[in-house]
Amino acid sequence: MMRQLTTAIFDVDGLMINSEPLWLKVTIDKLEENGLTFTHQELMHLSGIRNDQFVKHAFDTYNIKKDAQFYKKLSVLITEEVACLLDTSMIMPGVQSLIKNFYKKQFKIGIASAAPVSYIERVMHLLDIAQYISIVESAEYLEHSKPHPQVYLNCAKKMGVLPKNCIAFEDSHAGLLSAKAAGMIAVVVPAPWQYHDSEKWLTADLKLSALTQFDDKLLSQLINANS
Repeated sequence: MMRQLTTAIFDVDGLMINSEPLWLKVTIDKLEENGLTFTHQELMHLSGIRNDQFVKHAFDTYNIKKDAQFYKKLSVLITEEVACLLDTSMIMPGVQSLIKNFYKKQFKIGIASAAPVSYIERVMHLLDIAQYISIVESAEYLEHSKPHPQVYLNCAKKMGVLPKNCIAFEDSHAGLLSAKAAGMIAVVVPAPWQYHDSEKWLTADLKLSALTQFDDKLLSQLINANS
């Protein structure tokens, strides 16, 4: 029996909007204000995890222990600054047309992100896609963020669909692991500097260099390959 794909779920940072360099810059600046010095190269591998976990990792690297509230507060400051600096020039090519195409096909469309809901809504406003989105699911208050599957499982449940009937779009390794652990078909669009790390993306059902490459033919191939 052919697999019935009915739902598309999207990550946000690095997939919908080219915000990862901005996140790194703002985070590094805030860490430096707290006496911690990092380069972009030292932190890029943490792409895709929740920001408070990102901050905790940085402090752990220096063997400095803080309580969870400290990490959360610093994370909020970073998130608010990044949200203020986002603009339409950062929109990833193809994301708006892809979402509209899924909508025309009567797919349910959701967002599953580690970012706070307020930040996700800011991105949705920039992209002008709120009218197409059924559910916004954030891992902000979950015990486990990506690569744990909970944010994807929650998103599917709230949309009333089975995970196996969902196709997830991700850019990070943590996000890919999350979507696959949830039992979804996963399309990954890695950052250029990660694209050729073949081993990292082995579990992906499809790897693209840009969302503009995704079309109806590839959708049909994914459905047939997973039937």
